[in-house]
Amino acid sequence: MEQYMKPRALQEVALPHTIRDAMAWTKALGERYLWVNCLCVIQDVDANAMNHVLKAMGHIYATAELTIVAANGDHANSGLPGFGQLSKMDIKGPIKDTWSKYVDLIWPHNSTWNSRGWTFQEALYSRRLLLFPSESQIIWLCAQTVRHATYLKELNFGGPENVGWYRSMGLPISIKSMSSDLVPLKDWAAVVDSYTKRHLSFEEDFERAFAGARYGFGPKFPGNVVHGFPQFFFDICMLWLPHLQNTTRRTNHPTWSWTGWTGDSICETSWMPYLYFRKWVLEDGQEPSPPEPIVRLTAKARYTLEGSGFGAEEWFNGFYKYQEYRYDELMEPPKSWQRHGKGKDQFFTRLEDKDGNNKYPWPLPDINQYPGTSSDVTFTALRCETQVATLDAVDTSGGYALDLMCNGELVGSMKPDLMSVYHEQLDSQSVSCDVIVISHGHVERPEYVRSTLYLSRLLACAGIKDIRGGRYRYGEYHDYYNVLWVGWENGVAVRRGIGIVLQDAWDSLETKTISFILG
Repeated sequence: MEQYMKPRALQEVALPHTIRDAMAWTKALGERYLWVNCLCVIQDVDANAMNHVLKAMGHIYATAELTIVAANGDHANSGLPGFGQLSKMDIKGPIKDTWSKYVDLIWPHNSTWNSRGWTFQEALYSRRLLLFPSESQIIWLCAQTVRHATYLKELNFGGPENVGWYRSMGLPISIKSMSSDLVPLKDWAAVVDSYTKRHLSFEEDFERAFAGARYGFGPKFPGNVVHGFPQFFFDICMLWLPHLQNTTRRTNHPTWSWTGWTGDSICETSWMPYLYFRKWVLEDGQEPSPPEPIVRLTAKARYTLEGSGFGAEEWFNGFYKYQEYRYDELMEPPKSWQRHGKGKDQFFTRLEDKDGNNKYPWPLPDINQYPGTSSDVTFTALRCETQVATLDAVDTSGGYALDLMCNGELVGSMKPDLMSVYHEQLDSQSVSCDVIVISHGHVERPEYVRSTLYLSRLLACAGIKDIRGGRYRYGEYHDYYNVLWVGWENGVAVRRGIGIVLQDAWDSLETKTISFILG
């Protein structure tokens, strides 16, 4: 390090072309300071010092004027357009095209940078991005606008209040713009889904590359974030799904969480039916409907963090308390909230929102009033107490899910975490499996179930389908249990799949209540 601490040292040492070009761009933009990870982060420090730096990376990106993204190259000598030999810019006139075309133009979806786990927090936290997706393109992206140097066209997304456009298109946005001062489960789900699509050269970097997001979002939830699950929404988070094509177990992490598996996760579309849904396809003159849950959850399992110390479980599944404001109209909303309408058509607004534009299915805690913690909660094991039954899993179609059978009758459906393995094991034969209940679901809006990819397919596989007409008949089945298929390793239950069992079928089974460690 001593050679870099001398005046004008960087002018005398050999530096990769990309760093040299970034220095030139910084000077050209009128800025004085440039943060370069490979120069500013000392790599051979002890673990505590490195963790301190990693926790601070989100703050570094969030407070920088902008982040320069070398998305055009696979190595440090790729350089940046505009300087040196890569200075030619191919300017084109305005174009007329679809939004999807613009998205392809303004975001380097297929770049190495967009696929790396270590660059994830750059996209998440940066207020402004100066992107170099190719040798002849420069893109400016911020919460207010997108400018493409190749095409003389401004794309205005309407500012931070319309960040849903960014998220739905896979684009990044500053974490400060993504989240209000309410608990942001939908944003957290989008962050998790985005991160798990990325790749790491070394699997041991999994937690460190996510540290910025973890310590940025952690304080936004009452209680703690336990292995990627906000305690406040624990039962909802238990309903996450893996993609089947590339999922394998990750060591030193529990199977009940997405952190325990490598490969893509599906959190946002799995969690949202239980939080809120909004109908966006409207008739002429029709206003968007207030957000509402498609399914109402009820707790059925009890969890304990063993060895966690006093207070660690205070906010476990705290969302149930706030959910009751929707279903018990005699309950007075919290002081900062107001109820509108009745029954399924009701919604809530915050008193400080004078225009009433932000509508919620039920009140949510204000993180300024009920602060969370950015520190990791320590515990030795997650103990679960719930009902268990033994069913037969049968692969009848080789498709999305397995049939859950009892005495030859179809009672539910199961989506295995490793479908390819279970196809080999089943070989058209049934497999006995232990199934535990984690929550109860009551379908509030059956007409919207088709909008939920995960839930609709499991309900269809559970037999809620008119085979002759090929149409789903959700209205006839309103109640079911969310269940996990568990195996046993040294007395510890490990997750093997997630599914549903229709309530009438489960209630007629011979079940027993047990207490066990869920690992």
